[in-house]
Parts: sequence; structure tokens; C-alpha cells
Amino acid sequence: MDDQYNKQNLMRFLNECCEVERVAVQQYDHILSCVGDGDLKQQLTSFRDETQRYADALQQVISDIGGTTIGERTPFVAGMYNIIGQSDGGGAFDQLEDMENLLTIEGRHRINVECLAVLGEAIDDPRLKGAAEFLHDGAIEHVSWLTAEVDEMVPLAILSEVDRTQERRERQAPGTQRREDIRGHGGPIVDETMYPSEGVMPEKYDEQQFEG
Repeated sequence: MDDQYNKQNLMRFLNECCEVERVAVQQYDHILSCVGDGDLKQQLTSFRDETQRYADALQQVISDIGGTTIGERTPFVAGMYNIIGQSDGGGAFDQLEDMENLLTIEGRHRINVECLAVLGEAIDDPRLKGAAEFLHDGAIEHVSWLTAEVDEMVPLAILSEVDRTQERRERQAPGTQRREDIRGHGGPIVDETMYPSEGVMPEKYDEQQFEG
């Protein structure tokens, strides 16, 4: 009974590891569809192909142990699948968000690899030990590179959003600018072209129109 229970837990863990790799591949594919040719695309393509090999290796381990790949989605994996493709990747913030999501997935991959290594040593299983060794270096490299890339993208994304905000302001006609109530606490917005008395709310201004 205990052996059967432990094998089920092992299969559940290995399937979760495999699904993390698969969702990472899909996230790589999404990002690659949004970036142009260059060093970034080349590096991401390399990582994507490595990640696919990791998924294949884990699937083989599951098969060797006598289990099956069931595609079971833990809450983490299900959540990652749900966010893939939500952004169109067209803006700097979209690209940053996509890369941060990828980093989150790769971070989970690294944790899984460390757990796999510990588990392999604990039960002295050469198949688990071999898989952990095969995945180890890539797990570190992917997380390290993505972390540095995201750090570089943050200020660029902020500057890009500042530029976009300035462009939107410049496109506005001077007579249609809208602003907060002068009370300055996030109150209702007043259109100064309709209600020229600065800071006066519409209903209050209408009452003044009919005072004797």
C-alpha cells in the first residue's frame, strides 16, 4: 500500500515537472512570435529547444519507471497556461510581462530540478539522478539569463510608457482637456469647456444658473 502510494506521488511529481516544461515551451513560442530577428530571438529559440528536450527527457523517465504522462495540471501549471497569449506583445510593457511570466515558469523548473535531485538521492534511483543532472545546468542558465534580461527591460518599458503618455496628451485638443476636481483627492472629473467655473461640480453649477 505504501509503495503504491509513493509511486503515485512520484508519478504526480514527474508529471508536474513535465507539464512545467511544456507550458514553458508554449510561452517561448508566444514570445518568439512577437519579437523580431536578432540576438534576443536567437537566444530564446535556443532555450526553447532545450526546454523541449527537457520535456522529452522527463516523459522518457516516466515511461521507464512504468508510469504514463497524463498531462495533469497543478494550480500553478493551469495558471500559467491561462496567461499564455493574453498580451499581443506589441508594446514594451507587454514584452516585459511575457518575459516575467516566462521567468516565473523557468523559476519553477529550477525548483523542480532541485527537488528531483534530492528525490533521486533519497531513493537511490539512477533514472531520477540522471534526469536531474541533465536538466541542472540549463535550469540555472535559463533563470540567470532571463533575470538579467528582465532587469534591463524594466527601465525601457517605463520610458516607453512615459513617451506613449506624452503622445496621448499632445494629441488632445486644448479645449477638451479634462482634469481632476481641484480638491485634489481623486474626486469627480470636471470638463472645463462645459463648466468654466474652476472646480465647480456640474450639479452645483446648474443650481447657480437659476439663482435670482
